[in-house]
Amino acid sequence: MKIDNQKIKRKIAEQVTDDLVGKISYQQENVKLKVTYELECNSSSGEIKFGNLIDVIDIKTVENIENNKSQTLINEYLENGNLLKPKQIESLLINDFYKIASLFENEPLRAKKLLKELPSIGRVTYLSLVEFLSNSELS
Repeated sequence: MKIDNQKIKRKIAEQVTDDLVGKISYQQENVKLKVTYELECNSSSGEIKFGNLIDVIDIKTVENIENNKSQTLINEYLENGNLLKPKQIESLLINDFYKIASLFENEPLRAKKLLKELPSIGRVTYLSLVEFLSNSELS
């Protein structure tokens, strides 16, 4: 039986425990984590047993997206008839899309490099974002 990655991801999301939350020193904040977790997966039954939290690789504070300059810029991009998947929007927000866009005027090569390196931003979306930022004036 083939291991179903989506099923594993769903179960992990459902079973994040107080153990993980207790090891995070951030309170009253939304954070995005990259962690290494010890798992045992039975490929026949699909059963997942959780072991220990091995390491917290990265923690990024997720700012409140209400009244956020990045969200406003993303909304403008979408209003121009462009499309973004939820994961792409999340990636742009977490990585401060407005800051990247602000670099575009004076350091376009650096801005393009940062944009290209964003997780879940594919080639077509990258090219569309570059065109949008080339024609956009930030207020």
